[in-house]
Amino acid sequence: MHVEEAPIREVLDDELLMRRLLPRREHFRKQRSPPIQERAFWPGPRDVDGLSLSSRRSDCNPGFRDEDMFKSACTHPDEKMRSGCGVAAILVETARAIGLDVKPDPILPEDPGHVLLPQINIRDFDGSIESRRRILEWIGQLIDAASLRILIAPAT
Repeated sequence: MHVEEAPIREVLDDELLMRRLLPRREHFRKQRSPPIQERAFWPGPRDVDGLSLSSRRSDCNPGFRDEDMFKSACTHPDEKMRSGCGVAAILVETARAIGLDVKPDPILPEDPGHVLLPQINIRDFDGSIESRRRILEWIGQLIDAASLRILIAPAT
């Protein structure tokens, strides 16, 4: 029996992409400008296919998570980190304007709005000095945008 796959959705320019901010100095310093720190957008060991973010619930996407649901879905093993994490967002249009692709990646039924930024991945980040430098430029631009949209500030 053939099971038909659901079509991949189009990610719209006006969607907000959320990223968790851990309550660590490497992620967030409210007294600094910008308050979001570079490490908050570094790709982790599981970000082989790109940096993970999640589209925020909207009128067009009512089945997606809002920032409270996104925060509460944090899987960090330390309870203090989970409860104190924050959430910032950037517009898809902003990510695209700086040269990043936004790829839908609904890997879990609980997070149909999951997306990847494929150019920001762990292999390239850990690769050549030139590729790391380019990723850090993108991260700097994402931080500038996300610092304007802190939906939930981390408990620091």
